[in-house]
Amino acid sequence: MSRRRQIELGSATPKAMRDHLSYHYPLIMEQAIATGLNEVCLKVVEVEGMVAYAAWELPFEGLADHAPPELGVPPLWGMNMGFVISLTHAEMTMRNRVLKGRRSFVLKNFAISAAHKHGGAHTLLLSWPFEQADKEGAMCYVHGEEGGELVKACEEHGFVKVDECLVDLTMGGLEGIYTHVAMVREPKTKVLEK
Repeated sequence: MSRRRQIELGSATPKAMRDHLSYHYPLIMEQAIATGLNEVCLKVVEVEGMVAYAAWELPFEGLADHAPPELGVPPLWGMNMGFVISLTHAEMTMRNRVLKGRRSFVLKNFAISAAHKHGGAHTLLLSWPFEQADKEGAMCYVHGEEGGELVKACEEHGFVKVDECLVDLTMGGLEGIYTHVAMVREPKTKVLEK
């Protein structure tokens, strides 16, 4: 079971949101260590509701262990569970191949409304772990659809494509091959080993 902390950033300028996060960041990391917190969810909220969201998995050592959805659970309407399981397996295999057990911040979910994607929210949410990752010598890891909006935004923030996995879409009743890429941001400074 995932232990997570949600942080809601109100309607404010990117600088105000960044100041809010920089105040709370040390507290979040202290709580993560003390309570075994393993995920932080960040939401940017405007008057009309949530406009951006990111969920970052906090660093741990070892390989990712993701069990595919249970076969007895009915799929969401229109979803092909065989395809979902195949995609999940391909993504986790790629993640383990890239990270090789290294401590990493992993972006699990990211969404931003089209009306807000050129504001500061996407920068804030994508760059949230950079300072701590640099201090710890940890990578930041993202995976997404080749050519997709997330991949383009991550490239703008210093992420580099390092691997890909191909998933046969015919399993889901479609045609062609789906390309999913892995991207990493290496730490800017390495920590000195004790």
